[in-house]
Amino acid sequence: MTGRLSKRERSELVAAEHHADNQSMQKSTNHAKGKKHGSSAASSRKEQEIGASGAVEPAHDQVTAPPSSSSPPGKTNINQYFGHKIGFLQILSLILNAGLMVYAHLGLSAVIFSSQNPDSTTLPTLPDDNDSTATGQCSAADLANYFALGGSDAQSGQSNFCSREYNGGCLLDTDCIEECFQLQYGYSSICSTCFSAIPSCGFQQNCVGVCLTESSGDACRICNIPCQKQFVKCSGLAGSANSLSVTTAAAETEGDPTMQAANATSNNMPSFQDMPQQCNSFDYETVGQWYVAYPLSFVESIEDAWNGDAKGLAIVIVIFSGIWPYLKNVMLALIWYIPCTRSVQTHTLLWLSRLSKYTLVDVFAVICVLVAIQLQLDYGVEAIVRAEARFSIIAFFLATLWEFIHIEIVKLMYERKILGMDHSKGSRGDNGDVEEAREAAADKKSDELFDEPLPVKRLWIPIVLVVLSIGLYLAGAIMDLVTFKSADTASVCIRNYNLVTLGNALVDYEGLAANMTPGQSWFLYLCWVFLLLVLPIATHIMQLLVLINRTIAKGFLGPKEKHVRTWTSNIWCFATIEVLMIAVFSIEYRFPDFISRIAGDAAVLLRIDSDLNAGFAILTVYSIIAGFAQYTLRVCPPGIGYRKNEA
Repeated sequence: MTGRLSKRERSELVAAEHHADNQSMQKSTNHAKGKKHGSSAASSRKEQEIGASGAVEPAHDQVTAPPSSSSPPGKTNINQYFGHKIGFLQILSLILNAGLMVYAHLGLSAVIFSSQNPDSTTLPTLPDDNDSTATGQCSAADLANYFALGGSDAQSGQSNFCSREYNGGCLLDTDCIEECFQLQYGYSSICSTCFSAIPSCGFQQNCVGVCLTESSGDACRICNIPCQKQFVKCSGLAGSANSLSVTTAAAETEGDPTMQAANATSNNMPSFQDMPQQCNSFDYETVGQWYVAYPLSFVESIEDAWNGDAKGLAIVIVIFSGIWPYLKNVMLALIWYIPCTRSVQTHTLLWLSRLSKYTLVDVFAVICVLVAIQLQLDYGVEAIVRAEARFSIIAFFLATLWEFIHIEIVKLMYERKILGMDHSKGSRGDNGDVEEAREAAADKKSDELFDEPLPVKRLWIPIVLVVLSIGLYLAGAIMDLVTFKSADTASVCIRNYNLVTLGNALVDYEGLAANMTPGQSWFLYLCWVFLLLVLPIATHIMQLLVLINRTIAKGFLGPKEKHVRTWTSNIWCFATIEVLMIAVFSIEYRFPDFISRIAGDAAVLLRIDSDLNAGFAILTVYSIIAGFAQYTLRVCPPGIGYRKNEA
């Protein structure tokens, strides 16, 4: 039959058979690689197009190399690969994110409430003891009334009655105390102002502890000598100076050990260890009105921390939550448009991803304040202090999460489209088909998924680090992390918190009682659980899967191992144990000074202290060890990091 064909027909038949053989060989090769190409008809058309034009037109969405004239040799910007439309959307996202950050920084993060009106507890100042210009304000009738009521011997009992019992207890309410001395004891209005200043002066002299058991005792009298001198100067009740001079002389008697001990005790409040431990359980429902004691915002809290000798707290929050969020946006915009090498771009995106979570220092600091400020104090009247979250701190968390997702998307786009293209350059010529080169690189990547080496040569190193990390995390989570102490005139309340209970305090009875924004407290609680409990545990579970895949059940993950390691790295970048440690340390450091600054004049009523416990030290060590463990299991982007033959 072949002999009947013309020469031209025989040539075409031979060419067709040769083409069929080539197709068969190509299919066999693709099958060995696990790769599927299009139909033979499509391949034939493609070869005809190549023969006709000598080149292949890239698809509309095909990434092409940037013009060499647009940037210095070896340097390009990322925008050249994605176009101005994607670049515009990226910059718009960064601007909107910065706007949300500004809103969060200017708005209220939390509000601290008190059951007592802070405006009615202003602390008056008696005339200074060295002020010779001060004259007595009490009249002759007041002087006669003073001695008729018992003089200085009865004065302490009258002050206690007005501060603790009159109208439910005046505490430090000067108007209330003045009214008490006028109506209850018959003093004139101007003379009563001198009596109203004595209780606050006693608090300022740290006389609460020594006057607690016996307000009319010698130790209490000695402690209040400066206040009594100022009272004499203010009132002009000179007759009271007789008993005052006797008491003063007794205090100055060097041979009397009793008076010396009492005088030494008056200089300081009793230690927390010397007071009975009891936390009050007041009924929040009985509070008729809650007063705003302090609106907590980013700017004001930094100012108060700085002025309250908590400069370390102010510096940490400014750096991590004030400067770093905006700096990340600026760096992301610069790396998108400024020409630079692949190495600079890759490492910048990688470290932006790893360090993004440190912005959350302010979120955890606010949570610590919300828990630490839950106070129930008894100064003859019940004083409850509590705090509520406001939307600005929620907005700050959402802006940080938005920024983190943005960085991860840009990093993923960069690794897949740019580094992937560079990685495949060696498998094609300069005029080769870009799509085929990318497919070949993908096939090669698929073949090497399970063979991807670990960054360390010895497998026992990540095994030890991961097991040690898990043990440290469990130990640190169940042990006490931080302790907050508060004392009143009767007892000291000591509250210990670990990693779990510190978050639970946001949504317990004290955290939600009378709370006008419970949804925001629950939101912060869920963030706490997710970032500090779920993500670290998920990270370690995935790390164990990789190690099991490499040891006991070798190969059960197959080509999925690299995906597991990649996801482990992404999850670890937002597990925030180390960020919490920074926030807890910043809050605990000079915490009493910070609270005193917030309390203002009412700080004389507050005895606040805090301690870091073993859980803090363990979790700090855990953060370091776990970081090294994740480093030994990381996956490097194409073109940087370790090489396969190094394992």
